[in-house]
Amino acid sequence: MTISDCQFNKIKTLRRNGFTQTEIAERIGISRKTVENYLRKLKANYEESMIVEIVLDESPEAYFNFKKRLLDELQNEFDFKSIRVIE
Repeated sequence: MTISDCQFNKIKTLRRNGFTQTEIAERIGISRKTVENYLRKLKANYEESMIVEIVLDESPEAYFNFKKRLLDELQNEFDFKSIRVIE
């Protein structure tokens, strides 16, 4: 099934806000399998080239807190198998 850009954006937004695949499918009116397929494609696109450099001029404690929040958000959003931080 092909979905519109609007539906795809809704999938991303709802997933980012913690909705399950089933909840997303029900809200948008598509099958859960379609949601799963589009989330898999989205994840694959990010996994291919996800390199991020962040430079912070903060205290060690502020840096640690930011790094933890960032890693948690990345893991929740994209369900990566692994995330490495190079310091």
